[in-house]
Formats: sequence, C-alpha cells, structure tokens
Amino acid sequence: MNPEAQSTPRKQSWQKMRDTNLVRYVPSGVFYARVRVQGKFIRQSLKTKSITVARLRLKDFINDIRSNPLPVNQAATFRDLSEEFLEKSKNNYRIKPQTKKYHCDCVASIEKHFNRFFLSNIAKLTQSDCSKLAESLARKYGATRFNGIISTLRGIFNIAVENGCRYDNPAVSIKRARVPKRELQLPSEGEFRELVVSAEEFYAAGSLMIQFLAYSGCRIDEARHIQWGDVTQNEIIIRGDPETGTKNSEIRHVPIIPPMRELLLKHRPKDTTKSGRILKSDSCRKTLKNACDTVGTPRLTHHDLRHLFATRCIESGVEIPTVSRWLGHKDGGALAMKTYGHLRNEHSIKMAERVAF
Repeated sequence: MNPEAQSTPRKQSWQKMRDTNLVRYVPSGVFYARVRVQGKFIRQSLKTKSITVARLRLKDFINDIRSNPLPVNQAATFRDLSEEFLEKSKNNYRIKPQTKKYHCDCVASIEKHFNRFFLSNIAKLTQSDCSKLAESLARKYGATRFNGIISTLRGIFNIAVENGCRYDNPAVSIKRARVPKRELQLPSEGEFRELVVSAEEFYAAGSLMIQFLAYSGCRIDEARHIQWGDVTQNEIIIRGDPETGTKNSEIRHVPIIPPMRELLLKHRPKDTTKSGRILKSDSCRKTLKNACDTVGTPRLTHHDLRHLFATRCIESGVEIPTVSRWLGHKDGGALAMKTYGHLRNEHSIKMAERVAF
C-alpha cells in the first residue's frame, strides 16, 4: 500500500449546514433533517440536492414532528429542570468549584427577578418568553453577567430536550452581549511604590500580597496556595488549588524578577524546609482600596495587579508570547496581544526612533 495513501485524511461523510437541523450527505449530495426527539437524534432524508427545496421540506418535517404531543415529562417546570441542571453540574468532576457556584448564582438570579418564568411549565415557554427575559436581564445586569445567565438558561433547556420535555431550545436565538473592553488605568512606577508604602502602614500582610501579585502575574486563586517549597533559585512553581489545580489545570514556572527576589529574601523564613504558605492573607482587596484612596490613584483589583505585571514586562522589552506563557495562557499570545497590543506598538515606535543612517 502506498504510504502516502495511508496518511491521507478521511473525508467527512456528513456536512453541517448553517441552518439548524440541516445536514448534507457528502457522497450523494442529498440533504437530511437531523432533529433531536426525546433526547435522541433522528435523521430523515429530504430527498433533494437543492438547499432551497431542502429548507422548505425541513420546515414541514419539523412542524409535523412537533405537532405530535410529547409522551413524557409534560408537567415539568423550569424549576425542576434547573435543579437537575445544578445537580449535574455538582456531580461533574470536570467542572471546577468556582464554575459550579457561578451556575448556582445564575439560576438564583433568574428565580429572584423572574419568579413567574421560573415556575412556568418548561414545555410551554416560547422563544418570545426567552426574548422578553433577555431584555429584562440586559437592563438589570452587565454584559458579562448577562452572558453567564444566558449560557445557564440554554443549558437548562438542553436538559429539557434531552429528557423529552420539549423538542427545541428556545434560548438558542438569544445573542450574547458584547463585552466592552475595559480601559486599564494602572499606576506608574512612582505611584506603585507609594501604594506599597501606604499598604504597609495599613496591613503588612496585605502589602505583601499586593507586591507578590504584581511581581509574579499570578491569579489570586493561584497565589493563595503557593508555598515556600515552590520557590526555586530562579523560578516560582505555580500549582494552583491542591484539588482543582490552575485555571487550565497545568503547572507552570514563572521566573523570579529582581523586585520579587528582594521581596522573597525580605520575608523568607529561617526554615524553608517546612511546608508553609508564602502569603498569610487570602485577599488584599481592602488594603488595595485604602492604599489607592490614600495615594489618589484609580482603584485597583487583584486582577489589575496581574495586568500590571504583564504591562511592566512588555514595557521592559519582553516579547508578548513569552509574557503570555508566564501568565499561563494557552493561546500562544492571542489574548495577550489583544489586551496589550498597544504597548507593543508604543515599544516599536520607541525602537524605531533609535534607527539612524
């Protein structure tokens, strides 16, 4: 057998179309309807190779299926399915505790503000009901929270379809909100030094955390679990939560920059062989707020200190893909480029001014 023929990728037999529930069988070119009924997919030939005709026949086919009464779970309410959704989330070992809590918060938001929707028979809720719910959510919540609730809403309706409570998911038509890009207002070098001094006077452990986050770029959940045993001569090993690990579930190594080295030497205990956390506090939010108000700079969050680390690294000439790897991104620098691309442009302009003939 020709070795090149062995490595030739196998062509897909079925091609998904932009139209929901419509697929094409590639070898023959005939279109098929693919619809989930009572938790199972059924596929029916539409007996045409014309997409225009296929769309018309698909509509008739779906209407014909949905004209038949559902045999089971017709009395299930949205509350019933939301409880099942949360139970599945709770028992899914792949979902991290923070995400499970977020699912609970999203369901609670629907129940709190839209109790009538929550108590309705899930089989009778329509696309119009979901659109009205989305309009109300958009007025009450920001874009990020809105998208989270809509994602949860879709998940609940998906379970309803799987259980045979309804034939479709009326929430799929709701568009996600565009999350506006937040302008970073980070302190200058001088302002950050003032912040550290002010924080030290307010709460020493909080000041230590502020500096550690700014000099390492760690997420707050990662920093809480770093121990002295994770510090090597030139690197800090980021392991994350002992049970769930880091955000992408991978251990990474962050180099120790000069300010971090000074900080670690200042606070290093005499006996580092014993297991012990570097940071004695779980949060520096209040310390950070107090220091920012005292110095007169815009208020910062834990995550802003991560941005500050990335910004200082890029301004110092570190390439964005390298910074992205230190931050624990898995996209090769795409997110970092989107967030900090303007810094690269500024650095490029400064470098161009040095060119002379």
